[in-house]
Amino acid sequence: QCIVKDARAAYAQLSYALQATASAGLHKVGVTGTHGKTCATWLIASVLGNKAGSGFYSTLGRSTSNDFAPEQPSRDVPRAVSAWLAECAKAGAKHAVLEVSSQAIAQQQLSGLLLDCAVVTNFSRDGFAEHSTIDNYRDTLRRICQSLKPGGTLVVNLDDALGRDLARDAGMPTLTIGLNESADVTAKLLERS
Repeated sequence: QCIVKDARAAYAQLSYALQATASAGLHKVGVTGTHGKTCATWLIASVLGNKAGSGFYSTLGRSTSNDFAPEQPSRDVPRAVSAWLAECAKAGAKHAVLEVSSQAIAQQQLSGLLLDCAVVTNFSRDGFAEHSTIDNYRDTLRRICQSLKPGGTLVVNLDDALGRDLARDAGMPTLTIGLNESADVTAKLLERS
């Protein structure tokens, strides 16, 4: 008999540990936030894929770098993600970009998965219904930082209040992005059609 404090966390840790060797060489990126997770996941994978193979896992589908499959929702996210990571490595991918829902964070589905980079797109009231309160939702999104490996990088949107809080309080390497706020990476609208 094995007694653990949190069965979900222990199961996720075991799932990722069993595939750790197979996916050890992958640079892993997790993307969370209220809006834009899927789009950001696909864009990041595309940019990273230009230099080396890149896989992605999102609500619309997944790729191991060599293929694409529409996503079939899995009730066993840690097992599905750990198997996907191993498939990415086997396909020769160097990067794996994972869309991370707030529910996955709240349910400890990332426990044991160490990310090289975590991206927080934004935070709004639209996503808090499943977390009882807006404060619980904010705290849940903040917990993605716990999945960063030592020396990992946090990417935050400074146009967003949560992003500004995370950048200020992170205590880890942070890359800031923004359109309206001064940030490490900014964009400028050149033309509106």
